[in-house]
Amino acid sequence: MERSQLAIIGALSSLLLLAFAGGTIFNGTSTPEVAPPVPAPAPPPETEAKAKAPAESPPKRDLPARTEVSADDYTTTASGLQYFDIVEGEGKQPMNGGDIVVDYSGWLEDGTLFDSSFKRADPYRFPFGKGKSLDGWFEGVATMKTGGKRQLRIPPNLGYGDKGAPPAIPPGAVLIFDVELKDVFEPELPPEVPEDAWVTTESGLKLATLQKGEGATPQKGAVVSVNYTGWLPDQTVFDTSKRRGKPLQFPAGTGMVIPGWDEGVLTMSVGDTVLMQIPPELAYGEFGFPPMIPPKSELVFKVELLSIDTPAPAAPSP
Repeated sequence: MERSQLAIIGALSSLLLLAFAGGTIFNGTSTPEVAPPVPAPAPPPETEAKAKAPAESPPKRDLPARTEVSADDYTTTASGLQYFDIVEGEGKQPMNGGDIVVDYSGWLEDGTLFDSSFKRADPYRFPFGKGKSLDGWFEGVATMKTGGKRQLRIPPNLGYGDKGAPPAIPPGAVLIFDVELKDVFEPELPPEVPEDAWVTTESGLKLATLQKGEGATPQKGAVVSVNYTGWLPDQTVFDTSKRRGKPLQFPAGTGMVIPGWDEGVLTMSVGDTVLMQIPPELAYGEFGFPPMIPPKSELVFKVELLSIDTPAPAAPSP
């Protein structure tokens, strides 16, 4: 299994979550820099007929045309970034360490569209902070307010520089983005629990129950559905199912997630919300998962077990 897929292992997000349109706003990479907590979960068991059915393409939206802005209408910052407010927002501004929800499209100067959130079914939610996106994007969006729409003209030194990002972004390219800031979320911190609330297992995993459910406990191989948020040691959220807007499903106890997750989820009941403190050896180990998970990181997850779907027994072979 590829390392990019294993990202999900640590944050249970989906880098499994790579359902992002193009990812070109993300710091010169082709994908969002998120690391989740399971080796990319395999799809839940399905009937043979359903498994053979062609996958449905996600619905896409109409791509908007680029807003035409006169050179004289831009405001130029000290860094060389240029911006023009198409619509001025009146809501909240982004907060470092929180999430933002945006719709955007990006063009080269010659009018070539190289990336757009409109190629996906919904606007895009992602973590906001210095170093998490192109410098020009971070600077330009930081002073927006929800409800606002802004055009950013990003010079190469605040974008992909002299090397570009072939094949989509040529060397020394100026990038033009129309960005609409739809929502802002404050940084979420891990819940505080008293020391005596923690239970430490033989492996070194620590568990604290935040809410007790009354449902069943999953058996090994059962497909579970969970919501989760994961924090680094500095309390930065590095992954959350909230960014995808839907729970994560995976077969419990089968090595499809990091060991700490496998162990912890098998102790939960449907309806439980549990805080897991996972030592490095049960998460990403000595090497971490650069750039999001530093080496030897102890991770904290809040996990809510929503449901269990026990797979039907396999049909006997003829």
